[in-house]
Amino acid sequence: MAPSRGLFVLVTNPTATPDVASEVVVVGAGLGGLLAALLLAEDGHRVVVLERDGAEPPGEPAGAWDEWERRGVAQFRQLYYLLPRFRHVADRELPALSAALEKVALRHDPLAGMAGAGVGDDDVVTLTARRPTVEAVVARLAAMHPGIEIRRGVVVNGLTRTPAAAGSVPDVAGVSTAMGEVAANLVVDATGRRSPLSAWLAAIGVPPVPEVVEDSGFVYHSRHFRSSDGAMPALSAPLLRHFGSLSVLLLPAEAGTWGVGLITSSRDEELRSLHRPDRWMAVARALGPVVRWVEGEPITGVDVMTRLEDRRRTLCRDSRPLVTGVVPLADAWASTNPTLGRGTTLAILHAVALRDTLRAVGLADPARFSLAWHDVTERDLGPHYDAIVTADRHRLAEIDAAVAGVPYEGGDVAWRAYRMLEDVAHLDVELLRGWYRIAGLIAPGTEVFAADGFLRRVARAARRSTVEPLPTRHELIALATG
Repeated sequence: MAPSRGLFVLVTNPTATPDVASEVVVVGAGLGGLLAALLLAEDGHRVVVLERDGAEPPGEPAGAWDEWERRGVAQFRQLYYLLPRFRHVADRELPALSAALEKVALRHDPLAGMAGAGVGDDDVVTLTARRPTVEAVVARLAAMHPGIEIRRGVVVNGLTRTPAAAGSVPDVAGVSTAMGEVAANLVVDATGRRSPLSAWLAAIGVPPVPEVVEDSGFVYHSRHFRSSDGAMPALSAPLLRHFGSLSVLLLPAEAGTWGVGLITSSRDEELRSLHRPDRWMAVARALGPVVRWVEGEPITGVDVMTRLEDRRRTLCRDSRPLVTGVVPLADAWASTNPTLGRGTTLAILHAVALRDTLRAVGLADPARFSLAWHDVTERDLGPHYDAIVTADRHRLAEIDAAVAGVPYEGGDVAWRAYRMLEDVAHLDVELLRGWYRIAGLIAPGTEVFAADGFLRRVARAARRSTVEPLPTRHELIALATG
């Protein structure tokens, strides 16, 4: 992750309410779709959520990990973490959600117990849990809301459009399902990173939408663990660490559980055997900072997440909408390498922006609304997408250099400064605080590094840091292949 280039700015007065309530169909009952449904329903809109998976969430969120199957969400039991910025937004916009999470989630203070930590560090504290638990909490709140109807087991086959003169901009009137059509003033595509929206639009005569797709280049090999006494391993370092050609994620979760991920380049054929639990464990135990995190009871095998894509689409071209009446939300708009669980935080920010765009513009003029939504999305979320992709490209090049046994000489000044911070943040509570503020989307990197003396402090820590005894590339391959 690179320093963020700016905080997200919402478009209007957050206390305003819409003049006219709308019928909204949200396609997808994942976290992005349910968060949007809650925010819109709180504003008086009538929301129908359509979800292809038929399985209902469990009665109690604490049982979701063991009881709930979400076959349509490939990453449902992958590594997961809620960033501090998510808690900040939920506290302000959906306080009932924060209250519900408090009952089952882990309140994680990454600076707890460190010398120099204390007053003013609440902004880096988060509430986090494994994804099934978090989604069950959100689903329960949405199901209880009188303005939301959730229909599970409903497959959306495509979009419907209003009759219009030849040559006019297609206007979406709802969705078609095997059970009939569902009309809407607005359709929200929240179907995630594998969204079929482009195909749906083509089927109703919309010209090809601008879309960028490329392989993100990473493979995740992840396991979850549980302690016998409910205690969490101590963590006084960034959640994400880089060890040459390998990166490691250490993510605390609820109920004495946590996740550990070994991340490699998809081009690294010599580490493909990390999908085997014995090889995964051999490598993890050779990484000093990771050892205590793999001493718990494994509650999964090795879950592999691959074929991840960086994807971004827009429904406007040359300041004109290609279609009206439909908007892509969160991962259906753009998706990237999912490190550190940024997706859910970006989803709630995007959902708040959708609510505020409806407040500010309304749907009386569909073209005006579509352009406003395009502009706020590109302005507030677009730079974040660009920064993530740029940083990932540098990290992949750094991995390639490590595989070749040479130093990586590329990267701009901002990326190099942030990478230096990642490597030394565990040495100084002030640096670790700065890392969590950037990684947690609390403050942009430019703000953190501009603080008086911060960059000098990073440089001093880098000069006095010692090289950790880690396996060489040759030893790493031997451990991975047995």
